[in-house]
Amino acid sequence: MAAELNRLAVFKTDLPPCCLRIYKDVIYLGTYKLVEGDNRYGSIEIWQQNALGYEKVKEYPTKGAILDLKMDPFEEGSLCSCHSKGNFIIWKIDPTDPTVLTEQLNVQAFDEKTLITAVNYHTTIPHQLVLTTTTGLCAVYDLSSGELTTMETSHDLECWYADFCSQPGLEHLVISGGDDRKMIIHDVRNPEVAIYSNDTFHEAGVVSILPSSKSFCSGSPYTVWSGSYDDHVRSIDLRYIPGEAGGSGSAFPRVIQNLDLGGGVWKLIPSPRGDGGDNRVLSCCMYDGARILSYDQETGDDIKVENYFKGDHSSICYGGDWKGDRVATCSFYDEVVQVWAEPVR
Repeated sequence: MAAELNRLAVFKTDLPPCCLRIYKDVIYLGTYKLVEGDNRYGSIEIWQQNALGYEKVKEYPTKGAILDLKMDPFEEGSLCSCHSKGNFIIWKIDPTDPTVLTEQLNVQAFDEKTLITAVNYHTTIPHQLVLTTTTGLCAVYDLSSGELTTMETSHDLECWYADFCSQPGLEHLVISGGDDRKMIIHDVRNPEVAIYSNDTFHEAGVVSILPSSKSFCSGSPYTVWSGSYDDHVRSIDLRYIPGEAGGSGSAFPRVIQNLDLGGGVWKLIPSPRGDGGDNRVLSCCMYDGARILSYDQETGDDIKVENYFKGDHSSICYGGDWKGDRVATCSFYDEVVQVWAEPVR
């Protein structure tokens, strides 16, 4: 049976939290409020750790709701938020006070009726962002040139998530997942045609993608995990496997393992010490809290649930992060944030 985690703190935000990032002694929370019709607004709420737990110290209201927050791996103290108005914002965190944010760049990447559902930085090529949208598009934005490159094979429904591959030889690939159940792979250098598209891996929308990297499954560079509304995480091998005696072989990619987590697999976040051999991943499982998963670093499979934690999350657990010795998760409608002690192995 999976072990429970030790909860360190619990608090409620002012607006429904959709995503979060831990940085030093603060937690940045991206919030999302739907009012009438399609009118949405949000904020970055900043909660700082103190002797009693966490205290809200600042709030930065935004014109649109915030669906995702990510830190730039190449620039210390640079935070990106993506919004329901088709824009994303780059914020600079004050190096002496992490509660102070300064807006550096606000890019209207899409029209204002388009929601940007997720954003990810490339971890080995600087200045590259991948964005996904409710219109089904996946696009790469170059922060140095200001160029937006759209992947031409779009999803038929909402595109929920995308990420760059980063291992040598694969670093120009982008993998996206959508509400149409499809996982689509593009080469950014030739975005006019998809390398691969498949809608049979999952029985519902694909909402999370985690390719092999320095911090995840580094010994198996062709491994990618995908998560879905169907409650399953899948380990997928991107390689073509030739058949015996000149046979046709198996189509690529292929599913290596399929594990039911008991809740929609909305987020997959590798351990902050993954590059040091820590083979664990945090999974936000929508209506059933969160899990810590372990896996075989050389093969990307043998996925097991090590820890389960739900606590006061009575609604959708959309957001999570893992830094240092802390894990934080947030749930949407009940506006609950919980901070957990990293599980001891």
